[in-house]
Amino acid sequence: MLGGLLRAFHQLALTPAQQQSVHTILTAARSQFAAERKAGGGPDFTVVSNPGDPNYSTALQQLQTNMANRIQEQSQVQQALYKVLTPEQQQQLPQVLAAMKAKMSAQHGAS
Repeated sequence: MLGGLLRAFHQLALTPAQQQSVHTILTAARSQFAAERKAGGGPDFTVVSNPGDPNYSTALQQLQTNMANRIQEQSQVQQALYKVLTPEQQQQLPQVLAAMKAKMSAQHGAS
């Protein structure tokens, strides 16, 4: 989710101060995500992949909770990044994203 937004940011001519803010936000987010992974917050995928396992329902619920939390965290990062933009850049962002989407569609259609 963040990759597309970051690629769009490259087209918005961020100032050095904005680039530093983006870097700071991303560094903090990466540290948080890494700490969560290190804490072992994931389900056992051998259990989640086997509906016959007696712990399947519990593992599946844990996976759903983890994914929902990850989506929320990424949304918070996206909102923080968006606030770095000037009002003019915020207005340009939809056009940049639309152009990126059109380019990706054209590339996939040509394959």
